[in-house]
Amino acid sequence: MCEVYESCMKELEASIPVYIKKIGNFMWKNKSWHITDHYRIPDNQSLIQCQVCEKAWIREVFEITNVEGKTIVVGNECIYNVTNEKIGAYYKNYSRHKENLIKNKVVLHNIDVIIKTWSNCYYRFHYERKDYEKFKKMLKRLCIGLNLTKTQQETYMRYHEKLPKLDIKNVTEDD
Repeated sequence: MCEVYESCMKELEASIPVYIKKIGNFMWKNKSWHITDHYRIPDNQSLIQCQVCEKAWIREVFEITNVEGKTIVVGNECIYNVTNEKIGAYYKNYSRHKENLIKNKVVLHNIDVIIKTWSNCYYRFHYERKDYEKFKKMLKRLCIGLNLTKTQQETYMRYHEKLPKLDIKNVTEDD
């Protein structure tokens, strides 16, 4: 289990309700609607059908409610078509950040290990202070769903090669 990955994913998902409150209403089918909820159906539960396209079985669900109180469930693909451009752009950006976070899970974990290892005096000789600061910036960048820059990738790869040589499992709080 990668704790830093789980923490970053929770932080990214927590940004949705905050954004939903900011965006307010949008027009769809000549009525005013707003997003009332967003959630993901757990993998062990059955999918539900999108009420916009009536074709897709969805795991990521948006509930939208109109001014008359009617609520429907919308999938993550149809939400782009239903909402205005600003909202659609946010969710496309969110989806891209989420995909990047998933794709970079191992890198995120390794950078977290490098940072924790550097802070242990026993292993400090393996890393330069300036690179330690760079790794902290890389971790922040990855955690918000961005990819590493080319320079950051080069720095990461230089230290990534050292990871298997470190006896991390024997490091304790007392060392």
